[in-house]
Formats: sequence, structure tokens, C-alpha cells
Amino acid sequence: FFLSLSLSLVSLPPSLFLSLPPSLSLSLAFFTSLLRLFYYMGTVLLAYNRMRC
Repeated sequence: FFLSLSLSLVSLPPSLFLSLPPSLSLSLAFFTSLLRLFYYMGTVLLAYNRMRC
């Protein structure tokens, strides 16, 4: 599930950036924060799985 979500996120930005060039920095900041959030969630899930095993 998370893999497909991250893949859709990766395939999303180009068209998004092409559709709104003026707010490129804003969308970039939003995308980086989203990536940070997903990275954090992934590390938490990995730690949870390790603790369960």
C-alpha cells in the first residue's frame, strides 16, 4: 500500500509543477515535507515490525 502511494507521489510532481510554475517553491516545500512525513512513517513501521518480531 505504502509502495503504491509513494509511487503515485513520485509520478505526481512533474505534471503538478508544469501546471503551476509560479508557486513552484511552495509545491516543492510541500512535497519535501510530504516525503519527510512518509520517511518518518516508514521508519516507525519498521521499528514496530522489529519490536513485534
